[in-house]
Amino acid sequence: MEAKAKRRIELDRQIEARKEEIKDAAIKEFIENGIDNSKISDIAKRAEVGAATVYRYFETKPKLVIECATKLWRSGMDSLTQQLNPANFKDLNGFEQVKKILETIGSLHETHPVLLRMMEQFDNYVVKEQIPKEQLLQYEAGIIDTRAMMLDAIRTGQKDGSIRPEVDAIRFYSAATHSLVSLSQKLLLRGDVIQSDQEVDAKAQIALLIEMELYYIIAAARHYDIF
Repeated sequence: MEAKAKRRIELDRQIEARKEEIKDAAIKEFIENGIDNSKISDIAKRAEVGAATVYRYFETKPKLVIECATKLWRSGMDSLTQQLNPANFKDLNGFEQVKKILETIGSLHETHPVLLRMMEQFDNYVVKEQIPKEQLLQYEAGIIDTRAMMLDAIRTGQKDGSIRPEVDAIRFYSAATHSLVSLSQKLLLRGDVIQSDQEVDAKAQIALLIEMELYYIIAAARHYDIF
């Protein structure tokens, strides 16, 4: 019985390893050719398996796309979490913690351009394919981790007096992060579309947006001694 259990464990390990290899191959295919233009047959060829094997593990292309987006997002978030948790992070007041989080997200266009490109493609793919929300729970879980960190920072700031008590933490998180990511994607994916786009560089635009977001939450008495 023990030998049978060990074989089952080893077989499960092999299956998971093969699934990860397929996801890695799919991510490379999506990055090079775009999600819409990538075929299961091309992904299978890159992973050195048959198309039937891909379908055996993932059933449909949307399921594979969701798992790839989840893996890429979690990989990016693991890297960001290391930046968001320096040794002194918990020693910062709540406002300074929020500032650190926003600046780290704002650096994505330089540190994780592939992640931003894939997020843009993934969002468009979800809408186009009308993927039900219940199928996106795994992907959403990774985003919620970042949200929890922001909400904790805002509540800390409201307790220590560095953030206005009337700030709605959830609304601020949604508006601040969505606008920051959207601007980063626009600058990364579309660049200079019209002449006026060249007047202010990407880093300056992102820095200004962060500054406006921070002025919205900062306690009035601290307006002139933080920036």
